[in-house]
Amino acid sequence: MIMSKWEEYVKIVEAKFPSFKKVLNVGIKGGELSLLEKSLNVTLPKEMHDIYKFSDGQIEKEKPILFGLLLLSIDEIKRSIKREEPLIEQLKGEWDMCSSFPKSHIKLAYANSKWIPLFYGGRGFIGLDFDPDESGIAGQVINFGIDDEDKFVYASSLSDFIDICISKLKEGVDVEYSSETGSFYYTDLYYPSALAKEMMGQ
Repeated sequence: MIMSKWEEYVKIVEAKFPSFKKVLNVGIKGGELSLLEKSLNVTLPKEMHDIYKFSDGQIEKEKPILFGLLLLSIDEIKRSIKREEPLIEQLKGEWDMCSSFPKSHIKLAYANSKWIPLFYGGRGFIGLDFDPDESGIAGQVINFGIDDEDKFVYASSLSDFIDICISKLKEGVDVEYSSETGSFYYTDLYYPSALAKEMMGQ
């Protein structure tokens, strides 16, 4: 059976860091993602279906699966979106401190009902943007959160983003394991910040 990209990523993590073998929940069954698609009026990419068929979030929250970021469960995604609703209304029209990299790819806003969170790092989310600006692509992978004024397109699709993460794990040059926290990180920076610095050539 051919592995999905997400399953390949998880298998590499488990091979490098055996303590991560039991951190994920079992995958979903039934039509949870179809219901989420209907409620948001979006078509979620195949790779997102692959992720949640394999693992519906994490059992062990102390060991984030993505370089210090937790994989959210479907219920956690729904709750996160629900929590954003009052912010979207409250901050409508306010964007003066926001930026998009590349320019005109992400709409300048603090919150958007079509930003779907997948990974959470305590300071914000990495997720899918289904309401891109004029030069962006629906389904592009971005960072967002109330404190994330500077937003970046990390990949044009979830498939490409997982490829980036797999490459970083395989290369292993800047992947660091902390025996103190039992987690692994990419460089000594918060993962979204490290990716942003690379994009800007810093």
